[in-house]
Amino acid sequence: MTQTHGMTAAAEVWRVNDDESVATLLEGAYGDCEALRLESTGTELPAGEGMAGAVLARRVPVLLEQIDGEVFERVEAARSAGVVAALGMPVFDESRLSHVVVVMFRGEPGMVGAVELWAGRRGRFELGLTEAYHAGLERFGKVSRHVNFPMGSGLPGLVWQTALPRMMTGLGQSREFLRSSGAESAGLTTGFGYPVIHRNELKAVMLWLSSEQTPLAKRHEVWRCEGRTCRRVTTEAIADDASDLVDTQPFVELTVRERRPVVFETDGNEDGVVLPVLVHDEVRGVGVLVW
Repeated sequence: MTQTHGMTAAAEVWRVNDDESVATLLEGAYGDCEALRLESTGTELPAGEGMAGAVLARRVPVLLEQIDGEVFERVEAARSAGVVAALGMPVFDESRLSHVVVVMFRGEPGMVGAVELWAGRRGRFELGLTEAYHAGLERFGKVSRHVNFPMGSGLPGLVWQTALPRMMTGLGQSREFLRSSGAESAGLTTGFGYPVIHRNELKAVMLWLSSEQTPLAKRHEVWRCEGRTCRRVTTEAIADDASDLVDTQPFVELTVRERRPVVFETDGNEDGVVLPVLVHDEVRGVGVLVW
């Protein structure tokens, strides 16, 4: 395995109150971003204010290619931690927006990776790129904005078709990853897709595209669930020693039991986020990112 320096800096879960007017920080994983940890504790945001509040008001994912004080409320603390971009995602429990997940990304020179938001175009018959953070990927980013995916086509279309998290490896050689030539040129190796579902209808597909040297996560996992039982169906590690990575099963079980996203920090210096897909009152699948 190669030595890695990841792009993900921090992640948070915000709980939304019953009338969806306020988001309260429930838990966060900040690693060595101590200023951000201290400023975040006990934070509440009304709808329309701050990152979590923007997601709450819009009820769709919000992706900031460059954080700013207008949307991201803790911009100075974030910048001091090297954060340059941020993603906010709604998690729906049937019709109710129950939680917001916020993930923050570094952008140091030499980092290569992408976070992309794909949503409906052309009468919802295709997915197109609506927002993106492309680090070190200027050409790849320009080409991607002219690509559309029907259901079942490419990584966004496959996530749309199954309404479940999905992972791809070997992007540069994959026939399923339709931007393979661009991925190979850019050094992108691993793709992770997650569907944002509202009442069994796709709202958006989020993609994490990682390079081997500066991955967004050291490990990506996909779990399938039936009732309260989940099994891990896919794992891809990009780390010095995959055996040293945290056991994620207890966090997945917590997600299924409480029907919510979970972020975690461990003594082994691994942080992570567990993202459930809720359909018809059940957790149907879970995606895990560990960095």
